[in-house]
Amino acid sequence: MSDTGLDVSAMDETLHILMNQLKPSQMRPFWRKLAIHFRAKNRTRIRANQNADGSAYTPRKDRSNSKKMLTGFSKAKYLKYQVKAEHVVIGIMGAGSAAYIHHLGQIEDGIRYPARELIGLPEEDKQEALDMLNEYVAEIMP
Repeated sequence: MSDTGLDVSAMDETLHILMNQLKPSQMRPFWRKLAIHFRAKNRTRIRANQNADGSAYTPRKDRSNSKKMLTGFSKAKYLKYQVKAEHVVIGIMGAGSAAYIHHLGQIEDGIRYPARELIGLPEEDKQEALDMLNEYVAEIMP
């Protein structure tokens, strides 16, 4: 991943201070909006067979099968989000160890699977999340 050159630390600190002034019930709608947005972005990346940084997944060794890989994990059945009071979690749930093995690139049954990042938040998405938070706080703060 390349460095975007953005210094968001000052903005991040300011937004963190504002977030601490808000009640969890005021933040929940934002976390839900954020989760839905980034779940959709991750779904698009999985279907395009791209890691979070935009690079292509490591191709299969058997090139006779040109089907896209791991697209089943992009279904709402597996790609879920949970909204908490202070944060949101987006991940692949209910898929057993298959998603974990592919995401981290582990060995199962003697087969080495290359890492294929299913869920991620690259720097440009982090900036987008900060922008969304800034807009949300501006909407609800007097």
